[in-house]
Amino acid sequence: MRTIDRNSFSLLVFHVLLITTAFSMGANAVHIDIYNDFGQGVTLTIHCRYNGADLGARTLPYPKAVGFDIDEKARGAKLSCSFQWPGASHSYNVYIAGWDRCHPCKWMARKSGPCLEATLFGDGGIDEQCHNWD
Repeated sequence: MRTIDRNSFSLLVFHVLLITTAFSMGANAVHIDIYNDFGQGVTLTIHCRYNGADLGARTLPYPKAVGFDIDEKARGAKLSCSFQWPGASHSYNVYIAGWDRCHPCKWMARKSGPCLEATLFGDGGIDEQCHNWD
C-alpha cells in the first residue's frame, strides 16, 4: 500500500512540475500566423529562420497560413522569412523581440508587402499596418 502512495505522490509532483513548466513557457510565447493573401491561384512559398535556426520552407496556396510559436523573451529573438511567388522573391523580419508588440501576430503576405492585422478594442474593427518588403 505504501508503494502505491509513493507512486501516486511522485505522479502528482511530476504533473505539477509539468503544468508549471508549460505555463511559464506559454507566458513567453508569441503566436505568429502568416497568410497567403495574394488571391486565388497564386501559391506562396515561405522560408523562415528563428534566431538563425532554419525552420524550413512551406508552400501555401491562397488563403492558407503557416503558424509559429516563438519565445519572445529569448535574447535577440527574431523571425525572418523569405517569400517567393511566381516572378518575385522578397524577405521581411516578421518578428523582432522588443520592437514588435503584437500578441498574437497575424500577417497577411501581399504583392505590395506584408500587412500586420490588429483587432481594435471596443468596436471590433481591424487595423492594418502595411510595410514594404525588405
